[in-house]
Amino acid sequence: MGESAMDDDLLLFDDSEDVSGAEGSSERWVVLIVDDEKEIHDVTKLALGDFEYDGRTLEFVHAYTGAEASRIMRERSDVALMLLDVVMEDDHAGLRVVKDIREELDNPFVRIVLRTGQPGQAPERDVIRRYDINDYKEKTELTSKKLFTVVYTGLKSYQAITELEASRRGLENVIDGSAVVFSLGVIDDFPPVMLQQLCSKLFVSQSRDSVPGSGIVIDCVNDELPVLAAEGDFGAMIGMQAEKVVGPEVFDSIRKARQSRQSFFEDQSFVGYFETSTREKMVMYVSCDRAHAMLDQNLIKLFHRNASIAMENLGMKRELEKTQRELVIMLSEAIEWRFKETGNHVRRVCEFSKILAEAYGLPPEDVETIYVASALHDAGKIAIEDSILCKPGRHTEDESRIMRTHAQIGQMMFASQELPLLQAAAEIAGSHHEKWDGSGYPKGLAGEDIPIMGRIVALVDVFDALASKRCYKDAWPMEKVVQLIRDQSGSHFDPAVVEVFEKKLDKLLVVQDKLKDIPHTVS
Repeated sequence: MGESAMDDDLLLFDDSEDVSGAEGSSERWVVLIVDDEKEIHDVTKLALGDFEYDGRTLEFVHAYTGAEASRIMRERSDVALMLLDVVMEDDHAGLRVVKDIREELDNPFVRIVLRTGQPGQAPERDVIRRYDINDYKEKTELTSKKLFTVVYTGLKSYQAITELEASRRGLENVIDGSAVVFSLGVIDDFPPVMLQQLCSKLFVSQSRDSVPGSGIVIDCVNDELPVLAAEGDFGAMIGMQAEKVVGPEVFDSIRKARQSRQSFFEDQSFVGYFETSTREKMVMYVSCDRAHAMLDQNLIKLFHRNASIAMENLGMKRELEKTQRELVIMLSEAIEWRFKETGNHVRRVCEFSKILAEAYGLPPEDVETIYVASALHDAGKIAIEDSILCKPGRHTEDESRIMRTHAQIGQMMFASQELPLLQAAAEIAGSHHEKWDGSGYPKGLAGEDIPIMGRIVALVDVFDALASKRCYKDAWPMEKVVQLIRDQSGSHFDPAVVEVFEKKLDKLLVVQDKLKDIPHTVS
């Protein structure tokens, strides 16, 4: 792509301020003590009172029966370690809790250490394996030192397992989010969708409420810097100028990314730079209430790169579609020049078709398709002799028969093409002279057997032909044109299309006035 913005030098991250994570956390490791003896709770708390692992202290939660422990585990998903008595309500109360956690709650993360004051109640080896019991200790052997070791190894194991799970989920989120972004059809949808995916899947608070991140996307093509998309705390800023609505620190970060053309992490935010070979430039600022671990950063970098590729593809797709539209219009106008007096007919038909398609309720992609493809509705006339095509009077029966072949010829010209746009052009060319009552040509289709795009173009083509001067007639008064279309509802035209035509007549007349015929002076 030459000097494409997709070259690696424009996607480098500024690691000079890389933040690998906070040194500590205000959140604590949750330890659930399950025992029917209050003294065991008190002694355990006393022995672990000054315990700390990875900069975090302990939060103790207490249960005195197996049923209470199961209830707590249903209500809380943040328990890291459980010190569980085997014998409480009965000899197997502790084992029922373990089974409930692993099978009913499907929680493989919490580390479970069984404790018993009755050595004879030790579970069988297959029970320990089956329920993923991580340790088994007699209460008499759990000195303060050994208890410290048990808790330390349990939390370390829990941390490793949850980080692996977070990595798995994060990678799934990157894949899911990237798939959503890659599925977009138009580049205008890119900023809000990309931002929403990042905020909801990768930039989420680790608090119990899992609050999505907040963010904005800024258009950086010029110095106005309008907000293209916003989430969370920035949600009300869409369409405003970034400098006027975001705080100075946020704006400094946006400006830094724009000037350096690089992406980077800050304490609790990510600033992403996007630029394509088709001249789109954007900066994204996303933040949440936590610093990002290196794992998070790698996932965000991966998502950013995928999003950059998607944005480049959308930009190139838009340029390709623009080129296709221009070529279609050029081809249509080349054919139109043969009429000598109908300049701008093609452009009016395109605009009229778009207006009626929107009013009829066609999907946006079909509205865009008919807007372009309708330009080729009369492409088959390129095969009609000038003596017939430009005859300044009524055609003979043989001339009319030849003239009518342009519909089938136009359909044949594009039918073998795979592009959806040209497939639509074939459909329109071949059906825009069909009539609702079946008396049209070339196939005599009737009612809804006629494609909707053909039914729409059939009306706008007649509307414009009657309202315009041709080599064989003068323009009709508008009142007469509208009355004829009303009279032909249900015979020539689809009544539903006539209905939207009448609703949008004022808008059609504005287009007609704007795109008046340009007389051809080349003989």
